Amino acid sequence: MKKLLFSLTFSAIFCSSLFANVANFTKPFGVSEFFHISSLYQNYFLPITYAKKTHDNRRHAESKFQFSLKKALFTDVTPLNLTLFFGYTQTSWWQTLAASAPFRESNYQPELFLNVPFERVKSLDGIQLGFLHESNGKDGEFSRSWNRVYLRANFITQSFIISPKIWWRVPEKEDDNPRISHYKGRGELDFYYRFKRQILGGKWTSNLRVGRQAKNSIQLEWVFPLFSSGFYGYVQYFNGRGESMIDYDKHTNRVGVGFLLFG
Repeated sequence: MKKLLFSLTFSAIFCSSLFANVANFTKPFGVSEFFHISSLYQNYFLPITYAKKTHDNRRHAESKFQFSLKKALFTDVTPLNLTLFFGYTQTSWWQTLAASAPFRESNYQPELFLNVPFERVKSLDGIQLGFLHESNGKDGEFSRSWNRVYLRANFITQSFIISPKIWWRVPEKEDDNPRISHYKGRGELDFYYRFKRQILGGKWTSNLRVGRQAKNSIQLEWVFPLFSSGFYGYVQYFNGRGESMIDYDKHTNRVGVGFLLFG
């Protein structure tokens, strides 16, 4: 318990200091405008998460964080005004309460995608066609990787965001994670609802099968302001398979509490 309290206290102080330093540094500089970098998916830090069931004798409690950015490489391509983006997402699981506090797993997702605007279609912000590589950076029996081509649509209103996405796995001669599509899915649906200064949402992933062959997972999220501090709290709950590459075929039931770094 003392180690847990120390970890939470240190993480809170670290995040507050980091946010303050970043804010002071970027205020006169405008980093996002200068480099044209913006968020791709959620950027968060969960100092403490708890998994009901673990594998490989790991600790039930650990930290988890994710950062996800995108940058436009080419804009206004062809008469369709296409934009080519490069995106990068990294999600890490950190055994902060174990001896030497090792990083248990990190998943890396570089991607390229074309955004096709649809200004004439009400609520349809655009359609994305992309190529995504995902791996855990390990070799041997612990190596996990796959490549996908995906199609995604973004429907946005004042209060709702709904983004269906389907993909096709690129075949590989040497498959280090057989039947990964069966467990991590063949499509997903992101959904978010904004209520004043709070956001409720999540992600439903499915292998698009029915009956006993169906494998689904759900990730629920709650973003809320921390009083008038300017920071936002973040609660995440995951239930299903495929949370990480190393556990793509194992069931996970995890809840975490922390901070949304920036959306």
